[in-house]
Amino acid sequence: MIQGTQIGAPLITVITSKLFFIDLLQAMHLWEFLSVYLTALGIFVFVWVKFKNWVAAVLAGIFYPLSNASWAWLAEIGTYAQALAFIFFPPAFLTFDLLLSEIFNGKRERRIILWFLLTTFLAGLAILTHLLVGTILLASLLIYGLVFSLVIPGKKIKNFLLGSGASLLIIF
Repeated sequence: MIQGTQIGAPLITVITSKLFFIDLLQAMHLWEFLSVYLTALGIFVFVWVKFKNWVAAVLAGIFYPLSNASWAWLAEIGTYAQALAFIFFPPAFLTFDLLLSEIFNGKRERRIILWFLLTTFLAGLAILTHLLVGTILLASLLIYGLVFSLVIPGKKIKNFLLGSGASLLIIF
């Protein structure tokens, strides 16, 4: 941590190795394999919760592992930490979307706090696993919050301040 190295990927590998009594190389291969499918599962859940459409959710979940780009991160480029950090991308977007929905609907304060803490936790895990992916996640959440606030009907300036404020609070 002193030299700025992300500790998330090695930490996940070592914990898996100790929990399942396998060596580090096997744990790394396990997470390389699971990273694509856990990301696909996260995409499936995000699309299903957001759009309430099983067909779109299944297609989104299936096409991610079928995409050559999802495997290229591991096979050709060899970025293990980056592939692991992608696991946190869809859940962070889902919890942030639920946070914005609760804020703009003016609903329960406890749910707002829960979604805020989960989004912050998932973004923190992404940053600890791979700094660039975590930074892109935070920038994407900022853009998502701004766009989300502009498409909500109502007072545009108030919505813009709420959406950008929630996004910036997550970043800080």
